[in-house]
Amino acid sequence: MKQSFSFSKNKKKKELSSAKRLFIGSTLIIISLFLLTSFFSYFFTGEIDQSNLSNFLDQSTTNSNSLGKIGAIISDLFIYKGFGVSSIIFALLILLSALHVLLDLKKRNLTHNWLWGFYLMFFFSIFFGLINYGGIYSGIIGYEIVSLLDVYVSNVGVTFLLIFMFLIYLTFRLKIGVNDVLNSFLMIKNLKIFNLKKSEKKNDFNKNDTDIKDDEVIIVQNPASDKKEEENPVIIDNDIPKETDKPSSDIKIEVNEIKKEKAAKENKAKELVENFGEADP
Repeated sequence: MKQSFSFSKNKKKKELSSAKRLFIGSTLIIISLFLLTSFFSYFFTGEIDQSNLSNFLDQSTTNSNSLGKIGAIISDLFIYKGFGVSSIIFALLILLSALHVLLDLKKRNLTHNWLWGFYLMFFFSIFFGLINYGGIYSGIIGYEIVSLLDVYVSNVGVTFLLIFMFLIYLTFRLKIGVNDVLNSFLMIKNLKIFNLKKSEKKNDFNKNDTDIKDDEVIIVQNPASDKKEEENPVIIDNDIPKETDKPSSDIKIEVNEIKKEKAAKENKAKELVENFGEADP
C-alpha cells in the first residue's frame, strides 16, 4: 500500500508563558521609562553635560542629567546625533511593545506600529530641521537631510515634501478619505458655537414679535376700557360737607348752671326787700 504524505506541517506556534511575558514586558517598560526620563532631562541639561561626555570614566566629574552619565550619553546619542525630539517616538514604541507582550496581542500590528513609528521619526526630524535649522530638535539626521534637500529643491520643495509625507500618513495609516474630511467640516459647522449664535438670533426675533403683540393688545384694549367707563361712569362727589358749630354737652351744662345761680340770687334779693324794705343810705 502506498503511504500518503502530507506537506502540511502541524507545528504549534511557540507561545511565551505568562511568567516570561511578565518578565519581558516589565523589562521593556523599565527601558522605555529610562529613555523617556533621560530624553526629557536632556532638553534642560544637554548643553551643560556636553563637555563632560568624554569623561565617562572620570569619577570626579558629574553630569546634570537625571540619570547621570549613562543617561547623558544615551540621550546625546539619540537626540543630538540622531533624530532630535522625534527620538521620543522610539521610547514610546518600546513601551507599546511591552504592552503587546503583556497582553499577548498580534505581532502583525506591532510590526506595522514600528514601521510607521520610524516613518514619523523621519518626518518630524525633517520638519524641525526646516523650522529650527541646526538646533537640537532636529538632530544631526534631520539637519543633514534638510541641508541635502535644500541644495536641490530649496526650502519650498522641502515644504511640499512634508505635505506629501503627511498625506501618505493620513491615507495609508489613518485611512482618512474625502468623505471623512467632508464629515469633519459638517461637524465643525454643527458645533455648539454656531448653534448658540442661531439661538440668539431666534431669541431676538421672538422678543421683537412679543413686543409687537403687546403693542397690539394695548391698542385693542383701550377702546373697550373707554366703553366700560362710559357705560358705568364714576360720579365723584366734590361737595365737602360743612362743619356746623355744635356746642358740646359740657358747655350746655355750664350755661344752665350759671342762669340758675343768677335766678336764685335775684329771688333772695326780692325776699330781703320785701321783709326789711329798701336800704336807706
